[in-house]
Amino acid sequence: MNDRPTPQVPPGSPAGRELLSALREALNLPYPAEDEDRAPYLVLRSKRASLAVEAIGRILTDRESDPLDQLAAATALRLQIADLPADTYASCGLGS
Repeated sequence: MNDRPTPQVPPGSPAGRELLSALREALNLPYPAEDEDRAPYLVLRSKRASLAVEAIGRILTDRESDPLDQLAAATALRLQIADLPADTYASCGLGS
């Protein structure tokens, strides 16, 4: 993989764990508080899920990917979901 973002990794954390953690961050959103909050929640969750699937796909399709690629994918995913915060709907505070 080219153009790797600089990974930010806690000491001793394996690359696979970081990627899984980033995937969980992308998919774990607080539930909508009311019925009218359901549509924006689903749109946001769909966008974040698409980013997660793309990150997984990049690793799986590159047979030469290595732990640095996994770390780069985790960092890129975290940067992307930072642009999609869970503030477009009222939430009940419980994670999904």
